[in-house]
Amino acid sequence: MDGSEATIADTEFNMKAVSGDNTSVNNGRSEGEIVAFSEIMVGVTAVEFEGYEEPELEDQDDIEGDGMDSDNENMDEVEFEGNYRVDLMNGTSNPEFGVVEMRSGTYQKMEVEMDPILEGGNTMWIVFDYMKSGSDEVKRVEYATNAELDFEFEHRDGGYTMEGDETSQMLVTLNVEALLEGVDFDNAEEDADGVIRINSTSNASLASIIEANVVSSLQGGEDEDGDGFLDLGAEIGIVIRL
Repeated sequence: MDGSEATIADTEFNMKAVSGDNTSVNNGRSEGEIVAFSEIMVGVTAVEFEGYEEPELEDQDDIEGDGMDSDNENMDEVEFEGNYRVDLMNGTSNPEFGVVEMRSGTYQKMEVEMDPILEGGNTMWIVFDYMKSGSDEVKRVEYATNAELDFEFEHRDGGYTMEGDETSQMLVTLNVEALLEGVDFDNAEEDADGVIRINSTSNASLASIIEANVVSSLQGGEDEDGDGFLDLGAEIGIVIRL
């Protein structure tokens, strides 16, 4: 594809936490539930959009006929690259991801790399208050991991089309309900200060459950109306390499 002939599309990228129904984070108010989240942070070092390679493009042409633009062939990879400390509660990052210019066309994959760049050498940091079952006692819970996480979101049907006359909104969401599914906080061990810490050395078995849940907790897709939520049917498949 000749870059001098290509039109340019602006693409904006964001990340945020949502509940199971793809809305803002839902805080519980009864025993045995999370009372309130106070921090949900991840460290992102790269976001990459990949176009179709030639064999994949030919397969897609067989499915869609003339609807696929042959100029997508061998499209360059496009990246946001840096140290982004992302506040998933508010859907913001420091520094901001901003807008990247990329060639108009159809992109098949979006990859997000997360590394331990947060304070304390963490990749993911989640803090919330939890009300123990059978009492009105509320405990602070802190989850942390320093694992290097590399997530690849691959569109199942047709890819993402970036148009030159509008800003495309790409979004990755973390479903916090799915992330914490199956974790028994009632029986978690507390530190001397009363805080429940879940990491590789404290409540490690619970940390393993959360790490296993990561696969089903992240979704990527388009947010064409810019409301901060995935458009209906925009969720795509996930390939994860830990």
